[in-house]
Amino acid sequence: MKFLNLKKKCIDKKNDGTFWITIPREKKKANSPFKLDITDTVQIDKETFEIISCYIQFIDDNKIETEYLFPYNLYVKFLPKPKGSSGQRKGKKNRLIDKYLQRILDDFYTQVIQNESLEKINLGDTRHFSIMNMFLQGFNMLSIARMAGHDNLEMQFNYYSHIDHYVQSQVYLLAQKKLELNIENNIGKTINNTSRYLYDKGLIYEDIELEKLRKVDFGYCSNLDFPNDCVGECKVCQPFYIFKPALNDLEEGLKWLTDYSLSIQRNIQEVTEMMFSLSKNMFYDLQNHKYQESGQTKLNSASSQLTRLMDQRSTVEAWIRRYKDE
Repeated sequence: MKFLNLKKKCIDKKNDGTFWITIPREKKKANSPFKLDITDTVQIDKETFEIISCYIQFIDDNKIETEYLFPYNLYVKFLPKPKGSSGQRKGKKNRLIDKYLQRILDDFYTQVIQNESLEKINLGDTRHFSIMNMFLQGFNMLSIARMAGHDNLEMQFNYYSHIDHYVQSQVYLLAQKKLELNIENNIGKTINNTSRYLYDKGLIYEDIELEKLRKVDFGYCSNLDFPNDCVGECKVCQPFYIFKPALNDLEEGLKWLTDYSLSIQRNIQEVTEMMFSLSKNMFYDLQNHKYQESGQTKLNSASSQLTRLMDQRSTVEAWIRRYKDE
C-alpha cells in the first residue's frame, strides 16, 4: 500500500510558497499524446502541509527513529495490547503494514462507531472517496488524474457511477451534525445523548416562548429583525426557522418537508451531471498539463451551487429526522 510507504521526509515547501508531497509510486512518461505523465510529486494545500508537519514533530517528540511517516513503533506506543507476533512487529524497516492499519480501522468501528448495522468501509475505499470528493469540490479531470496517478482521464469514469450514493451519504452526515448541534446549542452538553434528543424533540420550545415569534408555515420564525437576513424559503432558513407544527398538522408538515427535500435532490443530480459534462468536455492539453480556464470557472461555479444545495437538503433532512420517529 503506497500510503504506508510514505517517507517521513515526504513534504516540501518551495521558494515560491507552494507546498508539495512526494508519493511512493513509479514515475512514468506518457507514451502517447492521449496519455499523461505519471509523477510522484503533487501539490498540496497549506493546511495539509501543516497537519503532516505537526505529525512529524510528534514522531520526533516521541524519539522514534524511522524513515517512514507511519512507523510501527508509534502503533505499539499508543495501543495497550498491540497485536502480532514479535517477528511481525516492525520487521527491518519500522514501518506499519496494511494488516495493522486494518486493525486500527476495525478498532475504530468497535470502540467509536459502536453500530454493527453500518456498512463498513475498507482501506481501498478511501481512495475512491478522495477522488469523488475532489470532483464535488470542482477539480477537473486532469487535476484529479495527476493527483491519483492515472495515465488517462477515462479511468475516473468508474468512480463517478457511484457519485449519487456518495452525495446522499454526505447529506446524511451533514444532517446528523446539524441535528446534534441544534440540540447542544439549546440545552447544553450535560444531558446524555438519549435524554438530550428526546428533550429537544419534545420540550425545547415552550408554548409561551413560541407566542413571541412570528407564525409561518408549519412553524415559527425567530428572526426578530425580519425581513433582514430572510432567505425567502423557510424550509432551509438557518438559524431562524423552527419546524414546530401542531400535532394534527405533523403528517402534512413532514410531507411538505419531504417533497421539498426530493426536489432539492433532483436539483443536486442535475448539477452533478452538469459538472461531469463540463469536466469531461473541457479542453485539456495533456502534454503540457494545462486545462481550459473558462471551463474551470464554470466548474467552480457549479461546485458552489452543489454545496449550497447539499447544505439546504441537509437542513430539511435534519428537521425530518428529528420528528419522523415520534
